[in-house]
Amino acid sequence: MTETVPASQPINSDRLLENLTQYASLMIENGAEASQVENQLVTISEFLNVKINCAITLNTIFINLDSTSKTELIKVNSNSFNLQKVDALTQNTYALLTKQINLNTYYDRIDNIAHKNINYPVWLRFLGAGLVSMPPFLLFQTTPITYLFGFILGPIGYFLNSSVDRHVDLPYVANVFGAFTVAFLACLAGTFYPMTSVASLIIFGLLPLFPGTSIVNAIHEIIHNEMISGLIRLLQSLLSAGALGVGSTIAVVIFNAIF
Repeated sequence: MTETVPASQPINSDRLLENLTQYASLMIENGAEASQVENQLVTISEFLNVKINCAITLNTIFINLDSTSKTELIKVNSNSFNLQKVDALTQNTYALLTKQINLNTYYDRIDNIAHKNINYPVWLRFLGAGLVSMPPFLLFQTTPITYLFGFILGPIGYFLNSSVDRHVDLPYVANVFGAFTVAFLACLAGTFYPMTSVASLIIFGLLPLFPGTSIVNAIHEIIHNEMISGLIRLLQSLLSAGALGVGSTIAVVIFNAIF
């Protein structure tokens, strides 16, 4: 059980509201569930002995301090997905609730996380994407060379998708480019190495790009009656998966037209 901050401790309501809004925005932007964010906001407010009213969806955040007339209402861009930032923010909240840090440090850490590029090393991301591209259940259903090519092709599509996503604001364009590259290279591999299964290789290469985690989160939100956030996230995931299909189809058509 956590202890509440004494009522005598001064809390700047403006700064509190600003940072709670920033915290909620970062959590939603990087893939956290709306219900999870709402629960953590309530926990923080109870710890600080401050009553708040909040409503969180996948694209809107509303927070009001009950003791004042101050209210924050912002629109959220939820296209990015970085669970490392979600974990960093959650750990920061845990440190506050367990009194490992004070409120000012908590604010500063939120700001640092917002402006910091948190990601795994390149080699680890390459390895992770490669392993995801080698599903064990297909090990004995395809040729060994197809399996090996999948380990190489998956990271190529993943890094191209990430690179385009950083430089292009239009949603789903990165998915189309990533899928196009994967499918085109798979067709090339099938041409020069006839023992390679092109269809299997395309599936392998697209696995790191498939929004599986996002779909699971969407279903989880729908089950917990977060219907708006769940349906929006599910629709985004389906559009993302559809973009992968469009990109790979275009690549196959162009390849067949050229070769």
